Formats: sequence, structure tokens, C-alpha cells
Amino acid sequence: MLSKSSSNWVAKLNLNIQCADGHSRLINPSHSGPLRVQKPFYPEGRSLAHVYIVHPPGGVVGGDQLYIEMLVSKNAKGLVTTPGATKIYRSESKKMIVKQTMTLEEQATFEWLPQETIIFDGASVDSTTKVNLGNNSKYIGWEVVCFGRPGAGEVFKHGFVRMNLEIWRNDLPVWMDRAVYPTESENNSIFQAAWGLNSSPVIATLIASPCNQQMQEGLTEQQLEKGNYSTSLIEDVLVCRYIGACTQEARACFLEIWSQLRPMLMSRSSCPPRIWNT
Repeated sequence: MLSKSSSNWVAKLNLNIQCADGHSRLINPSHSGPLRVQKPFYPEGRSLAHVYIVHPPGGVVGGDQLYIEMLVSKNAKGLVTTPGATKIYRSESKKMIVKQTMTLEEQATFEWLPQETIIFDGASVDSTTKVNLGNNSKYIGWEVVCFGRPGAGEVFKHGFVRMNLEIWRNDLPVWMDRAVYPTESENNSIFQAAWGLNSSPVIATLIASPCNQQMQEGLTEQQLEKGNYSTSLIEDVLVCRYIGACTQEARACFLEIWSQLRPMLMSRSSCPPRIWNT
């Protein structure tokens, strides 16, 4: 059922990928509000489902709420992406909420590869992504965020952004990343200072688990003309960071990392979703 109050939307999407006889199937997806999912594609065979999440309005405003829950059942394999960038428009001091919860059961594999999120000047958003890993499950996921619209000369000067990214295993936290980006701070220091974004509008994070030092060392150095890129290994969680000026560069960097990491972690060569070419 669609909920609307004062022109604000509350949307929910529930997905469950199950494995039967080696075939990963999307079972009885449910939604309310403007969130949809297309039927799965199988460019890599029936064992891995490629799923596209669609948000028909094309953007969200203050007061909107988006909730996505994904369950990848035992032995199932899924890859989820989006057909285009998510746009978060300016609001009248109303906060927009995004909450994404992903649960991987035993021996499940999941890849969360959405396209970038563009946060317009004047937007206010609270975003949480929580990944629950089961025994012997495998995960690769990324988030690419652009503050403002550099191509249009728009700088993120007004607004508030809170972003939480959490990795749990068997109900215990293994990696937590919580960041707040307020524009009301003196001179917008977090956006300008070297310890913050260093005047760069794009920040991106890629997470993969379980990984080891050999996997980290197996990633060849990324050749970036601009921006900064680094990797770190926290227990068995590989964290890749990018800060720079361009979402296309961030995505190209992470696509190359994914292409190198995927064979080592999931025994699969890279197979970019077809929707990225449209």
C-alpha cells in the first residue's frame, strides 16, 4: 500500500533470493510505494540472479522514506544494482530517510552494486546500510556519494547528511562506519579540510568479506589521474576508499577493483550488469 502524507512518500521493498537445485530465484518480492524490482536476469547462468531495483520517481525529497530489505537464503547467489543514479533533492529542512538491510544466510553470496547517489545542495538525509553475514557467506558492496552537482557548478553548502555503514557477522559487529556531514560547522571544515574531504565532492567506499592479506595484495594499483584511493584490511573485511572530483572516476576505480577481487573471493570473472550500458 502506498503511503503519502504532505506530498511525502514512504516506500518499502522486500526481496528474498532462494536456491533450489542450483537455481537462485527471486521468491515473492513485495513492495509498497514507489519502489519496484524487475524480473531477474541470468547472464552468468541460473546459479546467480542479477536483480535491478527501480525507483520510478527518479529522486527523493525531504520527508520521503525508503526501506529496502534483502534476504539471500542458504546457498543462494544474488547481484543487485540500480539502473541510474539516486538523486536526493533539496528540502525545506525535512529529513529524508534511507534504510537498507541485507541478510546473507549460510554459504550465500551477494553483491550490492548500486549506481551513485547525488545529494543536491540543501538536502537533508539520514542513510543506513546494514549487512548481516552468516557462516561462510561472501559479500561485495559499494556506495558512491556526490555532494552537490559539480558538473552544474553546484556546491553542497546547505544541508545535513548522516551515513551509517555496518557489517555484522552472526549478530556481532565486525565493522562500523558512521559519518556526519553538517554544513553548519565553521567554514564547512569537514568538506574543506585535509582531514575531511579536502574540497572533493565525491566519496566512495567498497567493502568485501571475507578477505585476507593475499587478496588485498593481489589488487594491482589503480591508475587515477585525480582523487585518492586506498585499501585497508580490518580482520577479514577489506575496505577500499576513494575521495575525488568525479563519480565516473570513482565507479571506474571500483569496477576495476571488483573485476580483480571477484575471481579471488567468489570464483567468478567480472560480468557487469547489462543495465549499466543503457
